[in-house]
Amino acid sequence: MSDTNYIKNGFESSFDKIIQRRNAFLNGEQSFESEDQPKIVPEEACPALVDENLPEFLDMDASVAAPDNPTDLNNYMAVQDGAAELGKTLLKKLRIQGKWYSRTFQKTQKHAENVLDAGLKLGQYLKQLPTAQGKRTDLQSLDDTSVVKSKKEILEELGITERVSWDLQKLTPEAVEKAKDKARKDCLIVNRKMALEFVKKEHFKRNNVPDKFEGEFGKRPDFNSFIGKRPLYYTQCFASVGVGEEKLEQIGLFPSVVNELEEIRCRWYQERHKNAEIIQGSIDDPEIFEKIVAAHLKHKNKLILASPVCRDFSVAGKRDFDNPRARLIFPVLELARRVNDVNEHILIENVPGFLTASPENWPELNGKEKINLGTYVKRELEKLGYIVNIAVVYGCDYNTAQKRKRAFILASKKGKWLFPEKDERWKTLMETIGHLPPLNNPGDTSKYKWHEFPKSMDEETIKVLRHTPTGSSAQDNDEEYLPRKVDGSRSGAKFQSYNMRNCWGMPAATIMQHNDNPGGHKTIHPGRPLSDGTWTDPRTFSVFEVILITGLDGNYFIPDWADEELIRNVLGDCLLPNVNLALCSMIPGRE
Repeated sequence: MSDTNYIKNGFESSFDKIIQRRNAFLNGEQSFESEDQPKIVPEEACPALVDENLPEFLDMDASVAAPDNPTDLNNYMAVQDGAAELGKTLLKKLRIQGKWYSRTFQKTQKHAENVLDAGLKLGQYLKQLPTAQGKRTDLQSLDDTSVVKSKKEILEELGITERVSWDLQKLTPEAVEKAKDKARKDCLIVNRKMALEFVKKEHFKRNNVPDKFEGEFGKRPDFNSFIGKRPLYYTQCFASVGVGEEKLEQIGLFPSVVNELEEIRCRWYQERHKNAEIIQGSIDDPEIFEKIVAAHLKHKNKLILASPVCRDFSVAGKRDFDNPRARLIFPVLELARRVNDVNEHILIENVPGFLTASPENWPELNGKEKINLGTYVKRELEKLGYIVNIAVVYGCDYNTAQKRKRAFILASKKGKWLFPEKDERWKTLMETIGHLPPLNNPGDTSKYKWHEFPKSMDEETIKVLRHTPTGSSAQDNDEEYLPRKVDGSRSGAKFQSYNMRNCWGMPAATIMQHNDNPGGHKTIHPGRPLSDGTWTDPRTFSVFEVILITGLDGNYFIPDWADEELIRNVLGDCLLPNVNLALCSMIPGRE
């Protein structure tokens, strides 16, 4: 018998029975004394259980091994989770005598452990699925091997949200075992949250090294001081379409060599910077790497800008340090070594978790002394003669109405590259997008290109957001206007930041990729109150609003062929241009 048939025909049918009986019991309609002749008893009169009338729960087999097929694995998790929840209900509702309570507790604990073990197994399957924009040719439907599916579609097949998917992929065998051991020791029912706490400790374990990089700051120069200075040409790695570098020409910095993985982003960059030499491909490809080195030396560039992929270090992502993508900082450091004779300055940008990450299986960080990644990069650059300055800053520190928090490593051979003093006050959303006309209904447009009602909004979400005030979460709405699924049941969202409006008097939350998703991280327009008690703009930010919130001008160059998804994604993972401008204005020793 296959795993699926066993689950569906055996365990699940037994589980359905006990669920029915549990509901009848809790409603005061039936005791567990007899399945054939139910006895009506009030809940408070529930007798203590004895050997001959234990519920079927205690006879359910918790030793069933988790299957390997992802669909069967997901079904297995659902059944085991239901059994664990039933056990917890029995423990709360029934007055069980000594040994029967203990037996029920142990069985409940085992079902909960099965859920966690299966979650680890499913997370490992999801982790090995490659991701990309659009369809892939190397992924297949779970049920039909002839149908090509995207990773998003596979998650939908499994009935798994992106948030749950992220959590499952974060699980490690070590964290799961530690969580189970702790639960047994403390007489608790284990859950995924316990395991994720150990994941956090594993990934960000630091030993005798600073976990904060305060940085040194200095007064900003007058922009008129750049008039007459020699142009400074740079090599840019992980360039995307060049959003972060959009304003650097104002201070005499120009792209000379540009490396980007995706062809479509290279095309955009080339149309904007026609004189730049574009090298398309991954920097960890030896052939591509050698091309970057040769081009940098040929042009005698003095500056390297690098923003390695942050997904594996971000709290919003998987934190998968085993993924080769997480190690892209090492080709950047090797590039610095290879061009050390001509290069003078380096800027590296990433999420704050990049600095404090200390993966135990990375030999570079686990020699005689265990160090974190920020310390390692600093020491390697110092070996090359750079003076290194490291700090974490917010986008709103530098003339941008967005709270994006990022770590920067500034390195120069010409002196200490100081961080610019932060703005005295943050730029608000009201200053940035408050002048734009409201978009209240699907199909609404305006005189501003890309300022139109997002097509991603569904009717139910629009209704909910009409009753969600500025700065509030839809999770706090009156019962009638709470977020609901298609079937009318309550949404399973557990975080207040989902379906939450931004505040006019503050910068926006961090703009991420897929920022037209109303269930994303605080992507909703602040809105304005109407006389009937509802609120305007029941939607995510428009593309034009995202452009302005990123710190770009309203006439920012966008190719005619670029679609909304691409535009939103490149803005959602960019280095903020005003931040980059402020930092690069502080490059020391320019002539």
